[in-house]
Amino acid sequence: MLLLSPIGRPPSERAIFLANNPREALSLITSKTDQPPKIGRPTDVYEDVPLHIPTDQGLQEVKRTYSQTAYMFDLSTAIRFDALWPQAIKGFQRNVLLGSGYSTLNKTQLTDFTEAESTDNDYLRSLGETGILGFMSFFGTLFFIIYLIWRNLVAVRDPILFSITVGLAGLLVGLLVNAAYIDVFEASKVAFSFWGLSGIILAGINIAKNDRRASVPLPMIPDLAAFKTNLLSRTRKIISSDYFLLLLILISAIALRLYKINTPLADWHSWRQADTSAVTRNYVKHGINILYPTFDDLSNVASGMDNPRGLRFVEFPLYNLASVVVDKLFIGFNVEISGRLTSIFASLGSIIFLFLIVRKYLGRKIAFFSSLFFAIIPYNIYYSRVILPEPFLVFSSLGMIYFFDKFVEKISRPKADQPLAENITFKIKIFLYLLLSIIFTAFSLLIKPFAAFLFLPLTYLWFRNIGISFKSIIGMLVYCLVCLLPFVWWRFWMSHFPEGIPASMWLFNGDKIRFKGAFFYWIFADRLGRLILGYFGLPIFIAGILNKLKKENWFFSLWGISMLLYVAVVATGNVRHDYYQILTIPIITIFLGKGTVFFLESAGKFLPKWRTYFILFIILVFQEMFGWYHIRDLYNINHPEIVEAGSVVERKTSDKTLVIAPYNGDTAFLYQTRRAGWPIIEGDIEELIKKGAHYYVSVSFDDLTNQLINEANLPDETKRKYKIIDQTSKYVIIQLVSDKELPK
Repeated sequence: MLLLSPIGRPPSERAIFLANNPREALSLITSKTDQPPKIGRPTDVYEDVPLHIPTDQGLQEVKRTYSQTAYMFDLSTAIRFDALWPQAIKGFQRNVLLGSGYSTLNKTQLTDFTEAESTDNDYLRSLGETGILGFMSFFGTLFFIIYLIWRNLVAVRDPILFSITVGLAGLLVGLLVNAAYIDVFEASKVAFSFWGLSGIILAGINIAKNDRRASVPLPMIPDLAAFKTNLLSRTRKIISSDYFLLLLILISAIALRLYKINTPLADWHSWRQADTSAVTRNYVKHGINILYPTFDDLSNVASGMDNPRGLRFVEFPLYNLASVVVDKLFIGFNVEISGRLTSIFASLGSIIFLFLIVRKYLGRKIAFFSSLFFAIIPYNIYYSRVILPEPFLVFSSLGMIYFFDKFVEKISRPKADQPLAENITFKIKIFLYLLLSIIFTAFSLLIKPFAAFLFLPLTYLWFRNIGISFKSIIGMLVYCLVCLLPFVWWRFWMSHFPEGIPASMWLFNGDKIRFKGAFFYWIFADRLGRLILGYFGLPIFIAGILNKLKKENWFFSLWGISMLLYVAVVATGNVRHDYYQILTIPIITIFLGKGTVFFLESAGKFLPKWRTYFILFIILVFQEMFGWYHIRDLYNINHPEIVEAGSVVERKTSDKTLVIAPYNGDTAFLYQTRRAGWPIIEGDIEELIKKGAHYYVSVSFDDLTNQLINEANLPDETKRKYKIIDQTSKYVIIQLVSDKELPK
């Protein structure tokens, strides 16, 4: 259902999302049976009963509105998540020890009258009303009842009392579970019955205990000692395993990357993120037409040619397809959060592949530190949650290396002498590894052709395992050709739509900076030394490069050389854009891992152990501190006015309108309007009106903006060409055409 029509007709004269007839537009990219149903109300609401609001004219019917949580789950859950539980948490925060008092959680003032008090969670209600002390007292009593029953159950000889006692224990456990989503202990019918029954049974237990006269022995659980021993053994084994360490790294990585995940898309490199996110947003809104990705920019800024259909041909939209899947799985989030989550999940996959690759060649210790650095370097934290294809490229390229390595390892060790069944299984594994390596390699090249630089370490793995011969050379060439075919096809397809292809040749050496002094400064001193390693990581990084282990081959050295070739060939792109170095992060973290282990293993050889450990600790802490110091501002929204103005445009205009949002060609402002249009003035305003522009929105009161405002405020209404829709000290929104010319 996600790939509604992967191969379809191209957009018409204008982009599909600009068509004034939405049904006709949707027919180009979907079939009638594929159109998703529109959710009118939550799943547990069967009839729309309007609200009756008292007014001066009497009761007025108002249509009910529902929160996003109600659509995600149901109305009952939404009431808990959106209202009742947050109120209980606020009551607890007012007085952590004693709470806010009984029956106060749903009141704005203590003197307010409420017909009923409910939190639908006894634990939160107890914390909110009585604080930690009241919570411990109440639930401590309940757990003490369970303890008394367990401790003295052997003393109960009467079968009726025994069965009732066991029943009470089971009832209490059930009520404790039920208390997680309803105020069960406050219900009078439950309270009277439960506490009365508890008193009777505890009194019966006390009588039975006194009749026994002898002390009651501790209850015995069969094989408890063996169970404890086995549990401890398994726990130690799990904790000491590689995958437990990897799990801790993954948990840390996802926690760090959730920082400011819900901020508007107006942070660092928002222009590039906005273009990528716009493709995803159009897929979500209008269905997936994979061969015709579109975004909001209709100008000629990117390609030098007018782009009235809003075509966007850069990388193959694999990242956007993944973002759509995440958006469908995590209902209720906006497209920006879904895009960031996609990058985060790709980053987690990268950590797994990196750990497995490094562990095979350098051991678990270096694998642990390499993965840890990948997870916690501030530069990589930020660029692992941006809406860009690069995090996805890192994931696919690491998968390419991993599965290719597994493939060549298998074919270099044939096992023909094994039984037939095992031999078939072995051949199936070879085929699967080959297929996965081809898929990941093709995906990497489709996302960014820069992944081709990693063919250097792949070629080394091939000849190291297979050997150099005419047959092996042909085999490697065939593999590369097969992987390149999808990329060649995509580039051929793109060539049919030059208006949607941004200029890119300048990325290589457009400003002639390659190997100039400025090139070395920006790449090595600024990006590597300052932004990625925070200055203090350089000694560890250099130690990792120089420290060549005995068991180590040339694989990682060639990986590093391939990345040097990448930054040298794509010189201007790497200097202009700091996110271009994302592809180099895996090998950088590998050298950091090697350097860290070198310092640890050198402890006691040159300096006392404690001094070596202390110096290493200071280096790592300072690396994180200074790295974060330089990265933290990338999260900032330096121009919140574009977000505010964009939201107003979205509220006050039709989604079929075209907008001029001048921002020096930067599409971040246009993206905030959720409308297609122009991020820059091409020619004059009248030319853009002829091309279909309906509104002009600006956050800078420059000469053109002031001229339009003046013309919209002419004393003679008959001479006014424009109309001001909204104006504040931060922005102005101007209607450029008459009301009858606006899209329906």
